[in-house]
Amino acid sequence: MKSRCVSKWGLVLSLLALAGCGKTDLYTTLPEKEANEIISLLAQQNIPAQKMEGKEGAFVVKVSVPDFAKSVDLLNAHGYPRVKYQTIGQVFAKAGLVSSPLEERARFMYALSEDISATLCDIPGVLTARVHLVLPENDPYTEVVVPSSAAVCITYRPDANLEDYIKEIKYLVTNSIEGLEYDRVSVALFPANFSLAFSQDKAMNSMVRFLGMEISPEARTRIIIILSSIGLFLLLIIIFFVLSLRFLVKKRKAATEEAAATADKKVEAVALPENTSDEK
Repeated sequence: MKSRCVSKWGLVLSLLALAGCGKTDLYTTLPEKEANEIISLLAQQNIPAQKMEGKEGAFVVKVSVPDFAKSVDLLNAHGYPRVKYQTIGQVFAKAGLVSSPLEERARFMYALSEDISATLCDIPGVLTARVHLVLPENDPYTEVVVPSSAAVCITYRPDANLEDYIKEIKYLVTNSIEGLEYDRVSVALFPANFSLAFSQDKAMNSMVRFLGMEISPEARTRIIIILSSIGLFLLLIIIFFVLSLRFLVKKRKAATEEAAATADKKVEAVALPENTSDEK
C-alpha cells in the first residue's frame, strides 16, 4: 500500500514538472518577418522560442511557461508586436449598399492616415507612428480657404537619431497629401524608454545556473551562505554527538573497571580469613 501511494505521488509530481516545462503561445497571427524578428530578439537574451505556422499563413511564437512574463516585458519595450495598420482596400471594403458623403470622406482620411503611418514605421528606428490629418472641405464659392494640416507622432529607438530626419519626414507627409504645405506639418518625436528593458536585459544576461535553476549571482551567493551555514550547523551537531558518545563510552568503561576492581577487592577480603586459619 505504501509503495502504491509513493508511485502515485511520483506520477503527480512528474506531470506537474512536465506541465511547468511546457510551451505556451506568446503571440499568434504574426507575419513571418515579424515572427523572425521576435525569435532573434529573444535568442539574444538567451530565451529559447519556437516559431510555428498557424492559420491562414500567419505564424505563432511559443516560449516556455517560466519565460512567458519576461518575454512579454522585453518585447513590449522593443515595440513588439508591431501595430497593424489597415490598408486602403480594407478601409474601403463595401459593407453596405450606399454610403453617405460624410462617411466616405471620413473613411478616406482614416485610410490615408493609416497608409502614411505604415510608411513611417518602415523607417529604421521607428517603433510606432501615428498621423492625424485635418483636411477641411472648403466651399468653392467662398474666398476664405482653410488650409490642410497634419500632425505626426513617432516613438523611436534612442539610438536612431531621428531628430536629423525631421525635414525628410515632413516632406514625406507633405508629398503624400494633395494640397498640404510643408509648414502645416508638425512632427513630435518621443524616444522609447529602454531603461527598464536594458536593466531586464542586463539581469537576464547575468543569470547563472545553480542546482538546475537560472538565478542571479546575488541569489546564488545567498543560497551558498545559507547552505554553508546549515552544513556547518549539522557538522557541529555531529561533532557534539560524537564527543558525547565518546564521553559516555569512556564513562561507562571507567565505571565497568571500577566495578570490576571493587569486586576483586571483595573476593580478596573474603578469601583472606581462610588463608589465616590454615596457617594456624
